[in-house]
Amino acid sequence: SDPKMSYTVLCDAYYRGRMAPKYVWLLPGLYSRGWWKLDYGNASCTPDILRKMLNSTLAYTPDGYFVSEDKDTVTFSGLTPEQYEQEYSKRLLWKQYQIQNLTEFGISGSSFDATWAVALGLHIASERVSKNDSFGCDHIPGELVPLEEFHYQNARMGCLLRKSFHAVTFLGITVKATLIVMYIDCMMYTYM
Repeated sequence: SDPKMSYTVLCDAYYRGRMAPKYVWLLPGLYSRGWWKLDYGNASCTPDILRKMLNSTLAYTPDGYFVSEDKDTVTFSGLTPEQYEQEYSKRLLWKQYQIQNLTEFGISGSSFDATWAVALGLHIASERVSKNDSFGCDHIPGELVPLEEFHYQNARMGCLLRKSFHAVTFLGITVKATLIVMYIDCMMYTYM
């Protein structure tokens, strides 16, 4: 994935109104610091627009992007890498996917794992809320609320979500451990 593609998608999303609080974008976390400030030849999209979009973006940073060579190991999803590849290849043949210019394999495995990582991070946060466990965020203003009631002004829930995403590790289709990081005011990636 290249930053120009993410830039283009986020800019388009901005002009279509697909932004926080109703949308959260998931991007590869491999871009260099300040990539959104570069000139990609789109005068209608400014660094301020991209900064606004990135403030509600999750960045996914896996240990690898391609499907694991260990084809027989059952992963957290219940699939082996080989089963995943077979299912993905089969779905690429479906008529509705043929018009979307999808390429076989590529980084689809890391996207699959990223989806699981987000789901697991949300599950961890939901479990913490149900146990009234603020996950070390007691000193942060705000209150613990069910995820359905989350809003971006609730700093305590933001802290809990960030820590929940950082707590995610599992055996995925591509890697042994998957990390989710959040953009913090677009200033840096936060790595574990």
